[in-house]
Amino acid sequence: MLEPSDSQECKDMFKLAFEMSERFDMVVLFRMTTRVCHSKSIVELGERQEPKIKKYVSDKMKFAMLPASARLRHIAIEENLEKARAYAETSPLNIVEYNGDNKVGIITSGISYQHCREAFGDTVSYLKLGITNPLADNLIKEFCEKCETVHVVEEGDGYLEIGVRHLKLDCTGKELITCQGELTAEIVKTSLTEAKSEPTYDFPQLKDIPARPPVFCAGCPHRGFFYSMSKFRDKVVGMGDIGCYGLGWQEPFNCEETCVCMDAGTSTTIGMANALKNQDDTRKPLGFQGDSTFFHGGLTGFIDAVHYNTNAILCILDNDITAMTGHQLNAANDTGLMGEPVHKLNVTDMIYATGIDKDRVAVVDPMNQAEMDGALKHAIETDGLQVIVTKYPCALLKWDIQQRAGRHCVIDADKCVGCKMCMKVACPALAFDDGQGAYR
Repeated sequence: MLEPSDSQECKDMFKLAFEMSERFDMVVLFRMTTRVCHSKSIVELGERQEPKIKKYVSDKMKFAMLPASARLRHIAIEENLEKARAYAETSPLNIVEYNGDNKVGIITSGISYQHCREAFGDTVSYLKLGITNPLADNLIKEFCEKCETVHVVEEGDGYLEIGVRHLKLDCTGKELITCQGELTAEIVKTSLTEAKSEPTYDFPQLKDIPARPPVFCAGCPHRGFFYSMSKFRDKVVGMGDIGCYGLGWQEPFNCEETCVCMDAGTSTTIGMANALKNQDDTRKPLGFQGDSTFFHGGLTGFIDAVHYNTNAILCILDNDITAMTGHQLNAANDTGLMGEPVHKLNVTDMIYATGIDKDRVAVVDPMNQAEMDGALKHAIETDGLQVIVTKYPCALLKWDIQQRAGRHCVIDADKCVGCKMCMKVACPALAFDDGQGAYR
């Protein structure tokens, strides 16, 4: 397992991860944390290298992991791990920085190293672990022996701390450094320099700056869906999934009550339907997910829902793209990830392929509120599984933006009475002008 601390290390380590995987014949994990993922910085590029294509060689004792072969393969894996451990002892990815008189030493990894550096500079010594599994035991022992006091600073649970204590070495860890939220340089410095009865943690907010929670983009079709759904909140239980539509959780819609993992928009909806039935709760669970998530794994839960005629509503919010993570193409597109032409799948075709009665499926335009309201009302009032597919492209699709070029909507200020009904859709393109008593 490799842990980069900045953009340059991300690039360099990822290439090395492939080399290590080939060298030690095992999977290499690449552990990232939020702050590294959300940061940008200048990196130095290297020469692109095209790896040689290796011929596949049949080896059932290695690749077919039945009990008889898995027991033997486990021996080989442990041997390879020992080779990787020996490599970690001298790897340039594990960096030792001795500063001052070595009274204080910090063992850390990833972004936590940057926080420590910002907090203490060259006043303490550092053991920055780029390889965090397997751990370089001898390197850790040597560092601890040279430092009077050793702190282990890491985000989340005390993984490195456990490794250090396993070597029977003294250190501080989670009794000082919180496992709550993200670390910051301020939290690290306060935790290690001020006497506290319990770890310091904080969810930092920018002072004197208004909160700016993420919102649906102007023109997002999900806004039409959730605005309509919010009208039926007392009749449904909103079962969410991973995607832009997670924003339906917040004001003013308040439509998402659960969000566990990808594909939970179908699977947990089935469980909720049974739970509500057992409690004589007349509300109907309404699960929703996007077209990309549906193709990723939602279809499996969808099949179960059809198979059992689950008393629920399943909504597929089809916006023609994988929007939340950056407009990656998916099975609903006719172009592959590398730009090659591919076979395009249709969400409704996949739904009908399960054998569900077509009168249980409604395909609607979420921007058409009468149509959207009607579909939801019918689905709520009809027993058994009901399916709604909302079809409208993501507002940020470049080919759609090109088609809409030059088209604009404006408020007719002369007809505006200041009722503020349109503000209920929470669109960032709308703002009320108090001076004119109208919208703009």
